[in-house]
Amino acid sequence: MVLAQPENKHVLKAFDLSGKVAAVTGRFCYMNSTTLNVRSVTYPVFLQVAPVVALIYNSSKTAETLATEVATKHNVKAAAYQADVANQEDIEKAIKQIAADFGKLDIIVANSGICSNVPAEDYTTEQWHNITKVNLDGAFYTAQAAARIFKEQGHGNVIFTASVSATLVNVPQKQAAVSEFMYEVVQG
Repeated sequence: MVLAQPENKHVLKAFDLSGKVAAVTGRFCYMNSTTLNVRSVTYPVFLQVAPVVALIYNSSKTAETLATEVATKHNVKAAAYQADVANQEDIEKAIKQIAADFGKLDIIVANSGICSNVPAEDYTTEQWHNITKVNLDGAFYTAQAAARIFKEQGHGNVIFTASVSATLVNVPQKQAAVSEFMYEVVQG
């Protein structure tokens, strides 16, 4: 029996995001004129392969300027959208706006995360709730809002990023909430 032979093309074509719209939540800023500092490698990767990148930020004062610089420097379309991932209505509104502005949404990267440099035994209830609202609820609300769009479109991808704290205990252990919730994200 002869099996169909796949087209012979370079393996990197499997990762080609031509024509895709990617939205990424989380902290971003330029450290200097050539380096984008991100909680992970998410933004630099998408800037190299996706022609449209939406940067979703919570409190940056320079996000719109940064989006313009990113678009110019990397020859992509880039726009900044303000949203608090811990607020379900807020992130849903931003993600809907991205899909409306670019005609679709193909990829959402839930990259937002916070931590407190406080020993676990000293966390206040407010600190604990703030961390869980962003790291757990925010990841869920982000994926949920995008999933509604993906369902309408018939396609889409959700990517969750996590800290190295998901797989090891930080010593001295001052990030218990981050470790626990990143572990939950990694374990799915």
